[in-house]
Amino acid sequence: MKDIDPYQNEPRQEILDATLRLFSAKGYFGTSMQDIRKESGVSIGAIYHYFKNKEEIATALYDALLEQMSERTNHYLTTEKTFEAACQALIKYFFAMAEETPHALQFLLYARHREFLPHKNPICTAKPFELLIEAGKRAMAAGEVRQMHPVVLATTVFGSPMRLILLRVDGIMEFPLTDFFEESWGCIWRAVSA
Repeated sequence: MKDIDPYQNEPRQEILDATLRLFSAKGYFGTSMQDIRKESGVSIGAIYHYFKNKEEIATALYDALLEQMSERTNHYLTTEKTFEAACQALIKYFFAMAEETPHALQFLLYARHREFLPHKNPICTAKPFELLIEAGKRAMAAGEVRQMHPVVLATTVFGSPMRLILLRVDGIMEFPLTDFFEESWGCIWRAVSA
């Protein structure tokens, strides 16, 4: 699983990958353009060729990661036969992300985006979450899950996996999340199934 966008040209991608690592380790405000230059190995002139400033880099990261998550969410919600199967596939995908690209999840889940990207919606109102809410409404209408507010359904299904992910990327949980998928999913599905 490649961070951000594998189709971008190499220097731009190096800048994004390096910035993602730095933002995850030092935070947005703790990262300077010189830090990005050092970490990426790209000249400061090249960085400014691709991006006007640090906010533009952060915006590119946020947009690319959300687009990646939106595409994957939409893929599972439209190709799996049931809401249950789609949610399982999504949780497995997020668990794999936590193992393979923890910096991406740290940036999406920890960063206080509103402080440095005030024009962006919070992650909980972004497209992936909206897709889940719509899929949850369809699952309720089909009788696959019990009736509840769609936001409650989405947060019940994905809240505990996200917490496990945070524990893993923080280094608190020592074992791969895949070791806990079945146990976690059993608890989640009992909470929402019809």
